[in-house]
Amino acid sequence: MLIQSPNKCKIRDIIRYLVWKGKPPFSIYNEVKTAYGEKAINRTSEYKWYRNYRNGRTSVHGDLMSGRAARWVLKQLTDQRKLNLVEAGQRVFEELQTLWRRY
Repeated sequence: MLIQSPNKCKIRDIIRYLVWKGKPPFSIYNEVKTAYGEKAINRTSEYKWYRNYRNGRTSVHGDLMSGRAARWVLKQLTDQRKLNLVEAGQRVFEELQTLWRRY
């Protein structure tokens, strides 16, 4: 019996707990998949959260990287300097790359 409509934070909390118990990533992925189904989390995301928790992360909430932030940055850039759309897009892309490298 599968648990219906899991919350992302609940799944991440389970991953955090299983990392704390010393389970390997493939075992964690299989347990989550068994409990929540195939579409609960993909293998790449599970490994990312496994690595984050193993390296000391404690929060189950995702990082703030939604499309809204990019729109806000684009508006800020175009307001400050009347850049054309291509230049503004390149600046946004560079800033997002800088943010992603931190994690």
